[in-house]
Amino acid sequence: MFRSLLFFFLILSTNLGAQHTISGPFSPSEDFKWVMAYQLKPSSQEYVTAGPVKNGDLELVMPKTAEAGLYRMVYAIPTDEFYFDVIYNGKEDIQLTFNVSNGVSFTASEENGTYLSYLDQIKIAAKKLDEYYTSGQKNKTVLNTVVKDLEETQNSFETKSEGMIAQHFIKANRPYIPKEQETQERYIQSKKEHFFDHLDFHNPILQSSGFLTDKAMAFVFTPLAQSATNFETDHDMEANLATLNTELTDVDPLFKAKLFEKLWKETTKKGMGPSSDLIFNNYLLPLSKSSGLKEIQEITDKIELDHRLRIGAKAPEILWTEKGEDKKLSDLSGAQNYVLLFWSSTCSHCLKEVPELYTALKDNNTVQVLAVGLEDNDATWKEESSKLIGFHHVLGLGKWDNEYVTLYDVHQTPTYFVLDAQKRISAKPAGLEELLTFLNK
Repeated sequence: MFRSLLFFFLILSTNLGAQHTISGPFSPSEDFKWVMAYQLKPSSQEYVTAGPVKNGDLELVMPKTAEAGLYRMVYAIPTDEFYFDVIYNGKEDIQLTFNVSNGVSFTASEENGTYLSYLDQIKIAAKKLDEYYTSGQKNKTVLNTVVKDLEETQNSFETKSEGMIAQHFIKANRPYIPKEQETQERYIQSKKEHFFDHLDFHNPILQSSGFLTDKAMAFVFTPLAQSATNFETDHDMEANLATLNTELTDVDPLFKAKLFEKLWKETTKKGMGPSSDLIFNNYLLPLSKSSGLKEIQEITDKIELDHRLRIGAKAPEILWTEKGEDKKLSDLSGAQNYVLLFWSSTCSHCLKEVPELYTALKDNNTVQVLAVGLEDNDATWKEESSKLIGFHHVLGLGKWDNEYVTLYDVHQTPTYFVLDAQKRISAKPAGLEELLTFLNK
């Protein structure tokens, strides 16, 4: 469940002299307190104003200086999850209804109403064309009727939306319409060949929304459903990504990077490792190097971290000296699992939890523990680590500036990793209880 915005600390003086409002009922009423409006830009979003939800009714007054464009209405925390978008043209009051189950609908807004009506009607018309081909029909009269309906629907909304922000999306969404009878195979191929005919990746209005990203995702992933093997899937993905990258020539690099980042996240979620690596190595890394932008570097740094510490990855190497002998993590042997523990002898929570770990594992011959002490000096570490007989101990001087803190992205002590016999990361437990549950299953 989301957390409502209980208060907003900014003084809303920008509302004075405002021209238009965004208002309407929110339900369940008790779940909502505030709604914040952000203007969407191609690679960012900027806070504009906020309005209270009183007894389930929102009245958000837009500043007089608010620009026409796309706005994100954030109604709960986390803000990147609980929102909906509206088109604001600066000429009309927007009345809407929002329900957590059904989402947003517009009761008064020519811009938003026209666009949503278009999406509903074009979906129905396009579905009829798809069904004509999937059903194996060959009646040209039927085809002509379906094609005429689809074309008239598209053209009528392009005309109706003249002068509207919504027209950018309506024109860009024009579907492929065959000019003559085609086989089903040819129709599917034609849809793919003409997929980008009306999409302008340089259009800042389209860039400001999720429209272009959704289209890119559809192009890259939808054809894969018909692939029979992983080899074919990876091959299709490689070809689709290359085509998409060509369409993104000379597009703003930050927008391009964020689009490829979303594609990377989706392939990672789907377990498509080779495709994830392809996106990172062939597109994101070169883009980071060529652009020199800090924002893109931060994207690639985070992906490198996720890749380095993902489940199944070989644990990054750790080196230390034990009883005068040089040791390294990759050379440890004789256990089914290895627990990598980051702790500190000056951490009160560690001094309680680590002895519990020691007691739980001291008679377990299938598990070895490598304990990395993050310390400012070795004074207390020597005393505390000497009590943990049988653990392998690494002194990590510099504490939070130690190289292994960065390598393993450690933000608190204790932090645990579980490795298998080949030193591959098999779990990243959130605490001692979760760690012991994993080891005992």
